[in-house]
Amino acid sequence: MEIQSLRFLLTEADLNRWASSAVTHASKLRGLRVRLLPEGISVAGSYQTVIDVSFETLWEVFIHRGKIAARLQTLKT
Repeated sequence: MEIQSLRFLLTEADLNRWASSAVTHASKLRGLRVRLLPEGISVAGSYQTVIDVSFETLWEVFIHRGKIAARLQTLKT
């Protein structure tokens, strides 16, 4: 059997729920926010150290050898 067409719908709300549940209580990540943009997926939040370090990343999402892959495009702190 071969799949000729496949449609997968993932919303920002779905991604934000997944991100919230994926980050454990002991994690130093706080306030994760995921946004779907034409140029990729943006993930922002803060990392708890001695001071809070805010960050924003942009990921390019693509298919590689039949699997979903992501490449970091930008990182701002």
